[in-house]
Amino acid sequence: MVGPHHRVKTDVDVLVRPSDATAFVRLLENLNYTRLVGVAGQLVNRQATLVRRDVAFDVHWSVSNTAIFAHVLNFDAMWQSRTPVPALGTAAYAPSDEDLFLHACFHLALHI
Repeated sequence: MVGPHHRVKTDVDVLVRPSDATAFVRLLENLNYTRLVGVAGQLVNRQATLVRRDVAFDVHWSVSNTAIFAHVLNFDAMWQSRTPVPALGTAAYAPSDEDLFLHACFHLALHI
């Protein structure tokens, strides 16, 4: 079986509490990640992308950049129903299947 750590990816998506976003971005910058220039603020773009060599992190403080879906799922509720990802280590978690399904539905709707 191929685990999530084997999948080809261009970036790693990390969801953080909105109140932790600035500190998490600062942590990555202290680890020599560079924040890409983009639209800043809390209403238009709810993520920051930081890169170091061939590794990129998309730090999200909302599950969607689109205002209509931005508050459908929130970090604390998702944290309560999270799923461990043992193949990535003891501190790795993913959203529950139900949260992933809901996210996939509105994510797809945004692309149609």
